[in-house]
Amino acid sequence: MVTYADIIKEVNLILKKEYPDVKRYGTDTVDNAVPPYFFVEVVPLGISRESKNILKKSCSVKITFVQKTIKQVEALSAIEHIFEVLDMTLDVGGRKLLVSDYSHEYIEDHGNIPQISFGLEWYESTEYHDGDLITDISLIIEKKGR
Repeated sequence: MVTYADIIKEVNLILKKEYPDVKRYGTDTVDNAVPPYFFVEVVPLGISRESKNILKKSCSVKITFVQKTIKQVEALSAIEHIFEVLDMTLDVGGRKLLVSDYSHEYIEDHGNIPQISFGLEWYESTEYHDGDLITDISLIIEKKGR
């Protein structure tokens, strides 16, 4: 099952690989952050039961890029590069989640801190079975005379 924590970990791994010199922070450590850094958060948008055995989950992923010195060209380059690296899917726990609605905006008082956001939506099976898995099946067909 894909968790929101799994998504944060995967996004942080991508950022670490692509920007090894830029630290990454979460909501628990951002108060002590020293620029430049990425702040990654996942905002759950909903969990709904599609059937007895299927859940539909969705979230928005936000990546905020705080620069030491604000440089618009560098910020726009990072926004485009992250989009290219993500491609169409985010690989999480052996699953490929479709990336949708990739966008960015500028936040904070002066509107000079870029924030990337994109959506993810996926389905999970909630069907659980007690007992051992069947490993062998045999079938015997007998033809009886009429």
